[in-house]
Amino acid sequence: MDRDISSNSLASCTEGVAGRMVQHVLMELREVCMAEEQFLSTFFALDRGEQDNGCSPGAEAPAGTPGCGADPAQASVWPENRRRPCSWFKVSGSSFLAGGSPGDSDCVQGVLGCVEPRLSALISLCLKSEPLSCLKVLKTAGQHLPSALSSPSTSVYCSLLHSSLQLGQQSLQAHTESLCREIESHRVSRKARMGVLPFVCRLEEFVCEGERVLGGEVQRWGLDAAYTQLFSAVFRSLESLSSQSLRTNPLVVKLLNFHRLCHFLSRLGLSGLEAQRDEARRRSAHYLREYITTYLGQPFGTLGEFLCGVRVCLAHGVREEEVCFQLAYSKQELRRAVERCPGRAVRRALETVYSRVSRHLAEDESLLQVVWKAIEEELVAQCRGFEELIQKCYPVARISLDFTVQHLLEYCRPDRQNTQT
Repeated sequence: MDRDISSNSLASCTEGVAGRMVQHVLMELREVCMAEEQFLSTFFALDRGEQDNGCSPGAEAPAGTPGCGADPAQASVWPENRRRPCSWFKVSGSSFLAGGSPGDSDCVQGVLGCVEPRLSALISLCLKSEPLSCLKVLKTAGQHLPSALSSPSTSVYCSLLHSSLQLGQQSLQAHTESLCREIESHRVSRKARMGVLPFVCRLEEFVCEGERVLGGEVQRWGLDAAYTQLFSAVFRSLESLSSQSLRTNPLVVKLLNFHRLCHFLSRLGLSGLEAQRDEARRRSAHYLREYITTYLGQPFGTLGEFLCGVRVCLAHGVREEEVCFQLAYSKQELRRAVERCPGRAVRRALETVYSRVSRHLAEDESLLQVVWKAIEEELVAQCRGFEELIQKCYPVARISLDFTVQHLLEYCRPDRQNTQT
């Protein structure tokens, strides 16, 4: 492993190269470390216990058998019993390597110990170049660790995996906190028109990359906690928009962004983000109702105002059959209000509303359809409410609106609105 690797060489890497590099290095190190550790154990007799050739202390070996109980002079002539002197390899200061002693791990560490700091340096450079490469580090190390723990001669490799997992988790947490600070300190321009905010797109990219790498993994390495932390920061930042002076109405910005988050989370379908999905849906519905109330206005003109006055009378205790005897709400006044609200006036008012809504929501065609559908439902509900109210309070007046529900549906057809605008 070359210790002269610099950040300049990694800066020119294309996206994803750093993560693949770490992934490849961790996979290659498995065979190398296992082979080196096995060699050290064999060469320095680290795997030999206190007894040679399976003889227990005090047991007598058959005559002529080299090993325990045999004459030392005779046993020494057998080549396989000639152990390399432990003074060949000095470890832990003044202690010497002996078969089965605590110095065994020191021997392996003394030879292979340089790998871990160099690997950590490489991973740190890759994480600095591509912060999200920590996900590949966590995935690769997490996948190899269980098999490494159950295999012989993998103590060094297991140590490398643990170190890599620690670096990956620290990097993930640091990147999450950095994104949260960026989200919460974001200040939108007072001059430029706004739609979907940049930090919402970055959050989507982070979640998509996280699921692409760790999706389906049993061990998530803190990824779900990072999601929760980031979504909370995004919700808080969006709610604070009303305190900022914006060229674009904050209500429109909130509606656009919460609708996008709701759609993204619904499409993602992660069980760990159900609470965030429900919260995004609730806020999106709230701002949709507020938007319709604010921008729909009074497409029925004076007729809507007249019938709202009738409802106020009923709310103050006036009986339905007595409303027509109120001077301001007589049958003649109702007839004048209906005449002032012909179907063509309603159609022109809806064209104006559609032009305004389409200008606000041009960035998100799906949201435009959702909002216009909700406006259509609101208009139909108002029209039916007007008809029922007239029937209850003016049953014998034989006064009807100049338009019907079917006419309203025709006025609201998107293709008709597109041709008008």
